[in-house]
Amino acid sequence: MYTRLPSTYELIEALAPEPPQPTRFLMVRRAVWRAFVGALVLFLASSAGGVFYRFKLGLHLPQWLIVMLWAFLSLCALSYLVLLATYAVPVGRAMRSPMRWLSGKMDSDATAEDALLRRLGRIPPPQLRSRQRRVEVELALWETAARTVTLLVTLGPAALIVVGGFVKVPSFSGAGAVLPVYAAAFVLGGGFAVAVQQQCSRPLRRLVHVLAEAAEINEKIAGAPSAG
Repeated sequence: MYTRLPSTYELIEALAPEPPQPTRFLMVRRAVWRAFVGALVLFLASSAGGVFYRFKLGLHLPQWLIVMLWAFLSLCALSYLVLLATYAVPVGRAMRSPMRWLSGKMDSDATAEDALLRRLGRIPPPQLRSRQRRVEVELALWETAARTVTLLVTLGPAALIVVGGFVKVPSFSGAGAVLPVYAAAFVLGGGFAVAVQQQCSRPLRRLVHVLAEAAEINEKIAGAPSAG
């Protein structure tokens, strides 16, 4: 049980699920992930070398460098496909019984939240309320950023058309020049919004709920008449 209110990061760590037991399947997944990261780093480094070789030195790319780039890119794509295949098993299990998966997830979250509630039993309610308000401010900032990025990505093409009706914008040679740029922006923006939701908003929202519930319980306990 806490005797003082710990840092916000420590509270969020207390709500995190316990790491799974190391198994051969998880070891294979980690090895594939490391292979993907290594291949991606090598590909980016080789690409930077190729850009320097071509545009800075003004020389044509040697055949061995092109072959190496394709090899690193193929290894990166292959490891990524294998990594997706390792996630297909738990995803398929969850799709066969969605309610069982959802119930297990809720029970796991509730167990961690109940444990944190018990550890916050000695913290004064005003401190809990104060920390709750600070976490709510941080949560609002992250969710506003995610909504802004999503809105910009969604309304980007329409905004470009509207602006083109009033001012002269650079012309592109067909839709083929615009679609890759918008596709990249859509993927990056969508990835940012999902990452903010899973890595920032969800833990902060759970922490807000636990702090509010702990403050309410501690207030009731402090206001209850003592026995005898």
